[in-house]
Amino acid sequence: MSKEERLKHLLEAAELEIGYLKRRVSRMEKRLLRQEKLDDINRHQSKWAMQQLEQARKLAEQASLAKTDFLASMSHEIRTPLNIVLGMGELLENTDLDQIQSQYLQSLRLSGEHLLKLINDILEFSRIESGIVEVTHNSFCIEDLLAEVAAMGNHLTREKGIEFSLSLDKSLDNNRSGDSRKIKQVLINLVGNAVKYTDSGRVRLSVIGSRGDDPESITFIISDTGIGIPDDKQTLIFEQFAQIEQGETQEKSGVGLGLAISKRLVVAMGGQIQIDSQVGRGSTFTVHLSLPLTEQPPLTSSDGSEISAAEPSLSPLKLLVVDDIYLNFEVIKNYLKDLPVTV
Repeated sequence: MSKEERLKHLLEAAELEIGYLKRRVSRMEKRLLRQEKLDDINRHQSKWAMQQLEQARKLAEQASLAKTDFLASMSHEIRTPLNIVLGMGELLENTDLDQIQSQYLQSLRLSGEHLLKLINDILEFSRIESGIVEVTHNSFCIEDLLAEVAAMGNHLTREKGIEFSLSLDKSLDNNRSGDSRKIKQVLINLVGNAVKYTDSGRVRLSVIGSRGDDPESITFIISDTGIGIPDDKQTLIFEQFAQIEQGETQEKSGVGLGLAISKRLVVAMGGQIQIDSQVGRGSTFTVHLSLPLTEQPPLTSSDGSEISAAEPSLSPLKLLVVDDIYLNFEVIKNYLKDLPVTV
């Protein structure tokens, strides 16, 4: 092959290679263009999705706020006449009634108080769900707080004919700082729940100090000999509107908010709540809280009882009572009728 032929052959091969490279570059450019279009579409869809999510979040917040406002408003509207019913019932109780009338009145008051508790639970849970949980820190005495819880526990267990006991670690420092109102609310909820599901035996509240390196830690243990909770329900009972269902024994009052409220209050106070239960043998709820020691005990008298303000000696007074509901005025006027006041 001559030199000219070899050169011609090389040029043809180079042209073929260049043509191939051009086609490949063209395909790559088209592919890149398609990818850019896809990226634009993806960016647009992503932006649209984020806008939709943000809009959905705002709508959810508005719906939650509207629900809270609605529940608060309805709770007020329901509690107002209910308080009148309970107030009139209390006034009626002080009149001359025969045995049958007293029984009817007692049933009326118990039902009204139960309804009021349900309304309060719903409002409390709505407030917690909206993030409105204010934890305060005040000095209080553990023994005094437990005495109030024990009084409630004794009252509830006496009605059911079961035993209530309180055990307090004697080495425990009584003067603490924390939200005593919320602690009492949690303990009363747990004790009340234990009584509700215990038809025989006992309910016990034990309080012990730290067994570790944290002297500020306190453990509250509420145990019962009730129906117990199945293993598959123990992770659900702290959810809203959750209740135990065990055949005929599940006919219990309430809407299933007590434990949900209790857990959220414990968490808000920086604590933990745990459960250990066996079906047919009872349940144990354990609450761990860190309650700092304080050198500012509640005001007490020399005998250890809390100081209360002496009842003032009232001289005749004229009181103006203003209310937009006339029956509220009637209740207040009747409550004050034995005092030296003119309403």
